Amino acid sequence: MIKREILIMLCFAWFIKNAQAESAPGLVDGHLKNCPGSPNCVNSEQDDIEPIAFGDLSADEAWQKLQQAISGEGGELKSVSGDYLWAIFKTPMLRFTDDVEARLDSGNRQIHLRSASRVGYSDFGVNRRRLESIKNRYQRLSKTADR
Repeated sequence: MIKREILIMLCFAWFIKNAQAESAPGLVDGHLKNCPGSPNCVNSEQDDIEPIAFGDLSADEAWQKLQQAISGEGGELKSVSGDYLWAIFKTPMLRFTDDVEARLDSGNRQIHLRSASRVGYSDFGVNRRRLESIKNRYQRLSKTADR
């Protein structure tokens, strides 16, 4: 009986995974899209998390460091153009796709971040931890550039 339940759960997970559409979320009126009311999304433009302040680095250097940080954390860059970046991450076990977006705000010398699950309601904090890991890696990369 347990094998049947596991098989059903695996089939359901495969169906959901393959039903995910791969499309860039994009900017809305020049800002990252707002998160829905579910807890599976984090957005610095909604004060869910602090944006990255890039201080003395040039905007171009900061943008390059962010791309390195995302790739270093396992993200796949899908689109980088101007002041917008979109990457995807696959969850380890069921390989669900999560979207990470960034917006370069040169005027305020910061980078806004958004991470969201494509499916489900709760992510058990995965998106928040992902953005914190990206920010931490970015800080480490920025410090090594100062030396």
